[in-house]
Amino acid sequence: MQVFLDSNLQPVHKTKDSREGITDLKYSPDCRLLAAATADTWIDIYSVSKGYTRLQRCSGHSSTVRGIDWSTDGSVLQSDSADLELLVWNARTGKQIPIPSRDVQFATYTLRLGFPVMGIWPDGSDGTDVNAVARSRGGDVVATCDDDGLVKLFNCPCVLDDAPHRAYRGHSSHVLGVRFNSDDTMLVSVGGYDWAMFQFNVVELVPVDHGPYLPQKVWGALDPEGNDKTQRVARAVGSERFGTGTGDRTSGLSHRHPHGFGRSHKQCIYVHTAYRQNTMGPGPGSCSRVV
Repeated sequence: MQVFLDSNLQPVHKTKDSREGITDLKYSPDCRLLAAATADTWIDIYSVSKGYTRLQRCSGHSSTVRGIDWSTDGSVLQSDSADLELLVWNARTGKQIPIPSRDVQFATYTLRLGFPVMGIWPDGSDGTDVNAVARSRGGDVVATCDDDGLVKLFNCPCVLDDAPHRAYRGHSSHVLGVRFNSDDTMLVSVGGYDWAMFQFNVVELVPVDHGPYLPQKVWGALDPEGNDKTQRVARAVGSERFGTGTGDRTSGLSHRHPHGFGRSHKQCIYVHTAYRQNTMGPGPGSCSRVV
């Protein structure tokens, strides 16, 4: 691990406490501590004020640690691993917290597991489909990227099974990471084999007033119980007028939860795409273009 100053990229500290490599780095909200998740199945906590001296090592995962998040007060750390295990830690002692932490507020949420993001997994997922998660700073939306090359936008918390979302294409291979900027006006995604970085504008959608729904009588065949199947479908279509298609140009009909867990009220718009010259194999070449 090597730390640089963001102003001039001068090295500040260099250490090697991991044999297999570091998978995630995050400073605590007060910037006093730095947590490093590793592929060695542990998390190291360093003191910034003491010259990045290692204070604690959180051991308990049985597989590679994928992500970490600090609580808002910097006292609690949560982490998830490749074997779909979610653990919570006391940052001061480095010990695992066995009691439920449902009331803990986290400054960021980048884990693929947990109540706020339980609906991001599509049907038939094996636990490896979603590669990265990022909650907005405002906490109202969460973005994901997956092996299908999609960047998705969900409401947060996202608690419905296979929740409604907006999906955006552009990457030609799997997408490895997504992050919001500091004021939630932009979303950045990083691709895998396409070596591309996409920038999206995050815009607020203006609600469309369709007016009151007036049911129409439709005649059709009866189901085995003697009810009009066509009329029932017409009522269902009328009650689910909030489109929840899976694309930014798709207007389908899908499930709308009675408590308002519909598709996100925000959407992304392509801004810029940058490609890096891929010397490892076939790729789009070296270019920069506005889409």
